Amino acid sequence: MKTITDSSFHEEVTTHKGHVIVKFGADWCRPCREMDKIILTIDADIGTKVKIVSANVDYCHVNAQKFGIQLVPALVAFKDGKINAIKSG
Repeated sequence: MKTITDSSFHEEVTTHKGHVIVKFGADWCRPCREMDKIILTIDADIGTKVKIVSANVDYCHVNAQKFGIQLVPALVAFKDGKINAIKSG
């Protein structure tokens, strides 16, 4: 699972053709670290069909704010650069 920042978000997510799941989290968040284990398993299984990236809210705060992320962990699903779904908390 690739880690992205505000500066790489556009290139990695909004210009990507196809499905992208962004996991917003933080190093200090225990549930985020637990979710990483699940996400890594999913990435290993479907990583060729769906791009999965991780965005640390401490380094990707502009985009976290843009998408209304107030609780972590949060998942945001994109298709062809447009939001399909958001789930947080």
